[in-house]
Amino acid sequence: METVSIGFLGCGEMARLHARCLKQIPGVNLIAAYDRSSEASQTFGEELGCSVAHSAEELLARPDIDTVYICTWHDSHAALIEQCIKSGKRRIFCEKPMALTMDDARRVRDLIRAKRVQFMIGLNHRFTPAVVKLKELLEAGRLHPKMVTVTFACAPFMDTWAGQPEQGGILTNLGSHAFDLARWVVGDEVVEVSCFAERTRLGPAQAEDSAVATLRFRNGAMATCTLHDQAPVPYSLFPGRNMVRIEVFGSDGVIVCRGLDGLELMLNGRLEQIACDPYDELRSWGYLDENRHFIQATLSEANPSPNEEEGLKAVELVQAARVASAERRVVGMRC
Repeated sequence: METVSIGFLGCGEMARLHARCLKQIPGVNLIAAYDRSSEASQTFGEELGCSVAHSAEELLARPDIDTVYICTWHDSHAALIEQCIKSGKRRIFCEKPMALTMDDARRVRDLIRAKRVQFMIGLNHRFTPAVVKLKELLEAGRLHPKMVTVTFACAPFMDTWAGQPEQGGILTNLGSHAFDLARWVVGDEVVEVSCFAERTRLGPAQAEDSAVATLRFRNGAMATCTLHDQAPVPYSLFPGRNMVRIEVFGSDGVIVCRGLDGLELMLNGRLEQIACDPYDELRSWGYLDENRHFIQATLSEANPSPNEEEGLKAVELVQAARVASAERRVVGMRC
């Protein structure tokens, strides 16, 4: 059986989540990790049983690493993707966003294509069991989306590094996921974006912590995305696990997706409930199946999904929302 040999750039919480998933997948070897914090690198290496590199260059120069996971701060992603490719790596998983500007996103997308890199962007909410089931129901024609609401209500986190203006604020942190989910659920391209993004909790040194955006799709469907980090911990995480909620309305009724726990179908006057498996951190949040998909794609030389094009679309929608909020206008999109 072919093996996949992985190096990590970034050794924080997200890297540890992915590494724990990879440990459960046959044929995967964790080789080395690097973080600009030597303490984080050392802790990661000890916990996950891999060696520690002293620089990104050292890690990327290792011939025994064929796959790289990028789990660093947002403003480093585009440069690290380019560095990986120029170092000869042709299998890359990168946490969202792919980039923070459209210029960087297009340049990275074009380089990935030119070098035929197997690339996957980390949008884990596509892989939560309830969202997977929702997509199956929609593809089977149980409901045709006309109105969609996507809500991300997080416990406070924007006063960390994620809330620094150069890291993109709430629109990058949560909007990337919400806009991608809306686009994926509707199954069509966005033609117009409007948005209000504000600081409702944090001071002027931080980026926006709350936003409401509306999307209009080419097929006439509409979506509203509500994003904030003002939910109590028990509500958004455990035991409530209400961080993500998706409601899909059509002419025959509504499907409500509780992102971690299950679905409620109210179609043609009938109520049906679908429960997901008991809560498990890695699987319920989509991380385990996300990593399985990426590893299977690399082994079969298939194109992972979401890929560089979908990563670019997420950046484009975030940027459109940012412009719409700053200029208080509707932004048109090119399909």
